[in-house]
Amino acid sequence: RFPMALLTVQPDSANAFWTTRTGTNVDLAHIAYVDSGEGIATWWGIVPFNVAPSPLWNLNIYSVGGSITAAGTAVYTVNAKAVAHGEDLDSAAYTRISSGQNYLIFRSNTLTVSAVSGGNFDSVVAISAGDYLLVELTRHGGAGGDGLSDNWDVQAIKMRCDAL
Repeated sequence: RFPMALLTVQPDSANAFWTTRTGTNVDLAHIAYVDSGEGIATWWGIVPFNVAPSPLWNLNIYSVGGSITAAGTAVYTVNAKAVAHGEDLDSAAYTRISSGQNYLIFRSNTLTVSAVSGGNFDSVVAISAGDYLLVELTRHGGAGGDGLSDNWDVQAIKMRCDAL
């Protein structure tokens, strides 16, 4: 497993933003995806050099509810692309790896981990060891199935790929 770091929050969207929360015992830094609208943030990581040629994979999303006191559902989509040395970072198109996922979020401050997986990652996004991997996470707050009625706060994303 390797952690992914935040690359950017979509610059022209106010529906997702980097923010913090001062807690009683833990201060949190996270991306807040607001309830009413589409918010996009992009995460990045380097594919490990011992990754299998056709790795099985999953993507874990660590999040909590904003200030909610009851559970709700966030609807999100995950896109990804890999960029190799010498390639144009902005020219490769994203590939949809998960669309319209329904993600149950528990009450505020309760850590929830959602897994997105799908067999051989190369069959979805062609990756090689050492590639720069970009993962775009979009919350569809305005979608009918999104009943969280609050911010969806994402703390971290981790990618798991089988090693050799």
